[in-house]
Amino acid sequence: MSLIRWMFKFLKWILLAAGLLTVVLVYRTLQFNPEPSSIDKLTPISIDYPSALERVSGALKFKTVSEQNPEDGNPQAFLDLHQYLADSFPKVHKHLKLTKIGELSLLYKWSATKSDNDLKPILLMGHIDVVPVDPSTLSDWTHPPFAGVVGPENIWGRGALDDKAAVVAILESIETLLSEGFEPNRDIYFAFGHDEEIGGNNGAKEIAKYLANKGVHFEYTLDEGGFVTQGLLPGFEKPIALVGVAEKGYVTIELSVQSEGGHSSVPPKSTSIGIISQAIVRLETSPFEARLVPATEEMLTTVGKNMPFTKRLVFANLWLFRPFLLNQLSQSKLTNATIRTTIAATVFNAGDKENALPINAKAIINLRLLPGDSVDMALAHITRSINDPRVKVSVIRGGGATPIADSDSVFFNQLSKVIDQVSPEKQLVIVPNLMVGGTDSKHFIEISDNVYRFGGVKINPKSLSGFHGTNEFLPKKEYHRAINFYYNLLKLNQ
Repeated sequence: MSLIRWMFKFLKWILLAAGLLTVVLVYRTLQFNPEPSSIDKLTPISIDYPSALERVSGALKFKTVSEQNPEDGNPQAFLDLHQYLADSFPKVHKHLKLTKIGELSLLYKWSATKSDNDLKPILLMGHIDVVPVDPSTLSDWTHPPFAGVVGPENIWGRGALDDKAAVVAILESIETLLSEGFEPNRDIYFAFGHDEEIGGNNGAKEIAKYLANKGVHFEYTLDEGGFVTQGLLPGFEKPIALVGVAEKGYVTIELSVQSEGGHSSVPPKSTSIGIISQAIVRLETSPFEARLVPATEEMLTTVGKNMPFTKRLVFANLWLFRPFLLNQLSQSKLTNATIRTTIAATVFNAGDKENALPINAKAIINLRLLPGDSVDMALAHITRSINDPRVKVSVIRGGGATPIADSDSVFFNQLSKVIDQVSPEKQLVIVPNLMVGGTDSKHFIEISDNVYRFGGVKINPKSLSGFHGTNEFLPKKEYHRAINFYYNLLKLNQ
């Protein structure tokens, strides 16, 4: 009898605890709501868009390609683009001071009307180089990649998305403001690097060094990176503006194996190719642990507040549902990249004859580090996961993630306001975001209070595939949006 009473008592406490838990979860969810927005949309600026489209079309025709080996590049293409920009934007080149860094990168300074104010300068960035085009894909392009074709709906060409069109949009907005007699009340700098696609070491890095030597320190820096999108986040249908407040670290590791070689008719138990292939398989089956870093958690929290009640309940109670959420985010490659340091085998070299065993085999592994993960941690994980002394592991280059910018700063709020004002989408949700790719802005961390990343346009899954891929294009209406975005952002600094 006593056992039955004990069981009923235990069940009662279980039900009571479940009831209390339900109350807590529901209460937290009911309090978990987005801030109301009353931002009015802006009327698009008065600009001759057909002429603006002609100017961006012309810029896309210059083959300013960053080759992996800089010595294989074509400096003249960059110099020709410089002259084209000077001819296309005469007011910019008359009123702003232009300094060329390393001959191919451009740094403009728009001086404040009053030299005695104490406002810190700001910096807007972009890059004028583009990635190469795989010759084998040329027949797959709707228009030749360097023809700069403007069709009925889209601007086609390498650099339309990444990132030459954004540079031209910035210059277009400055030219328009100068035509209106605009005068900034603080110094504004514009940095356009020539080698972002291969790390920016001779472009943006040298610009940052030049500015640091002059004692320049920015209140904020804005580079490419974030965008407006819709439907990319599973289960979230509202339009969303992703503003990069940090970017993952970048590490390149080489795996190498040396064996005896010999004739393929008498192979050893494991060839150099086999050994290094097994090492790659072990890496692909040994992912880094998933976790939510502050930038990603803040993004999810902001998104979660705009979801239906049942889904909002999960985000309002991450203390309970975190493991479930991490499991769900791991299912998509896009969201998985935001919750763990990723590992990708990108280059494999071995052998040159079909009947000869290669002596050397090499593979390149690229990692993107979450904030908090270091290069040493990545190297230790790679070595431990491979667990084979025959495989030599060495770091080629690498650096950790950038600091996380303040998403509650005055500028972030200004940036959010302008994004909302120039965006035709209703119920736009603006969120801080961890960028999984890299930008030139990492070189300016030491000379800027905060660094943000947003490019002013809307991207859909179809256009997203053009990044570093085939058929890169930007809708004409999005180019108009970009000009409006930069114009209104700059106008805040009057």
